[in-house]
Amino acid sequence: MAQILMAEPVKPFETFPQRQSRDSAAGLARCEVVLCAAFCTEICIVRRMAILVGERLMSVTAASERGVSGLLKVAESGTDIVVERHGHPVAAIVSMRHLHELAELEADLRSAALVLARAATDNGQRTDLDEIISTLGFKRSDLEAEIDAELAAER
Repeated sequence: MAQILMAEPVKPFETFPQRQSRDSAAGLARCEVVLCAAFCTEICIVRRMAILVGERLMSVTAASERGVSGLLKVAESGTDIVVERHGHPVAAIVSMRHLHELAELEADLRSAALVLARAATDNGQRTDLDEIISTLGFKRSDLEAEIDAELAAER
């Protein structure tokens, strides 16, 4: 019973009822969010994979009888093992290759979530770095001199 990670397909921009407001700021923001959602869905679809490949259920007793080397042999062959105690999953044994794939997928999904969050909350306003520096009570020239002094001290 393999679990599949996949997202629902996102409708293209043209199918949304707000299409006529494309030129307004709200319409542009909506367009960006939809395009980002489509991008994130593409990541999910392209990277779609079974979370557990060829999942094999095994009781704790059966896993103990197989031994560590037997379990590793099965995992290395590409079959993931789910160890159950009293019918409830308590552990999974996966190959390092599959573990790296899962880590990469998690990183991709985090990036996609960040893109969506930024697109949904971006109001288009940008703040100049010099404005922030002065708001914090510093001068750019003083900060640059401090950095230069630290770099010179390290040499």
